[in-house]
Amino acid sequence: MAGRTYKIRSSVAGTNQRKVYRLTVPPDIAELVPEEQGFVVEMTDEGLLYRLVETSPERELPAWARPKS
Repeated sequence: MAGRTYKIRSSVAGTNQRKVYRLTVPPDIAELVPEEQGFVVEMTDEGLLYRLVETSPERELPAWARPKS
């Protein structure tokens, strides 16, 4: 992985000819990430930072909204 560079690539997709962009992830890293995991991207002084989108924890219902047992 060291020394390899990755580029942002673009192409035109769909019937509306929308331009889309892709950034390759090294396979040894991609295999460790669950499929469909979401990320948000930030542009920093050091480059692009992809932050994991945390799934929100299930909120406990208030007593009045819980099913009666």
